[in-house]
Amino acid sequence: MWITYAKGEKQYKVYLGTLKSGSKRREGMPGRVTEIDKTDEAINIADLLDQQQSYQFQFPEKFQSEKVDIIVPVYNGYRFLDKLLKTIPLTGMTYRLILIDDKSPDSRVAEFLAAYAKEKEHVVFLAE
Repeated sequence: MWITYAKGEKQYKVYLGTLKSGSKRREGMPGRVTEIDKTDEAINIADLLDQQQSYQFQFPEKFQSEKVDIIVPVYNGYRFLDKLLKTIPLTGMTYRLILIDDKSPDSRVAEFLAAYAKEKEHVVFLAE
């Protein structure tokens, strides 16, 4: 079961889980909700998503055995870089990361990317 909603201009889709049913679903027939947990507390899903720090996605094992190049062109966005670079290893994939400073006027971007690449042997930094 998914909840789809919009907040501002962004569209969100949240996976809630599988519906429980006492009988088998017939092909071609729409499913019916037979059990819903009810609470007295309202939950603001949009606020929860805004606070969420990471999303989980499990890549199939066959993808984890292959080495991939991840190319990340960066124009400004200094405040997002640390979070971005911490999430890439969570994929469990073998990768080479190519970071490109796309002429960001914020000098912190190039400094951050260069320092990060210097610390990691699988990271390449290119300044445009």
